[in-house]
Amino acid sequence: MQRNQHPVQQLATGEKLSVTSYRFSSSQHGPKVYLQANIHGPEVLGTAVLTKLLPWLHEMETKDMCGSVIVVPCANPMAVQQTAYNSMIGRWNGRSGMNWNRITPLSANGAAIWRSGSFTKGSRTLQTRR
Repeated sequence: MQRNQHPVQQLATGEKLSVTSYRFSSSQHGPKVYLQANIHGPEVLGTAVLTKLLPWLHEMETKDMCGSVIVVPCANPMAVQQTAYNSMIGRWNGRSGMNWNRITPLSANGAAIWRSGSFTKGSRTLQTRR
């Protein structure tokens, strides 16, 4: 097992936030799998599941595993730190209260429009990152 720390940010308190990844690989060729949890903050159940999975993957790495697995139990530590009135708000827009997963420009029939790297709605265009 290879454990890596990827620095993300330093808080005003001096605490350093980083994303931890775990890589399990074998000498046998096989599929590559990437597992990630907690991208939006309050989704802590996935983090617990992936953390429980780590010892099993470590054991499988030395036995009969083929290929490699990368596990990122907490992909967004900044969102985990985001709270308001003692509640985690990571996936909710602090101003509008909308769920970040549900803010998508839609066409008249409700389907998302994708054109050359940008979502479009009417005359407005929202650029996407590449």
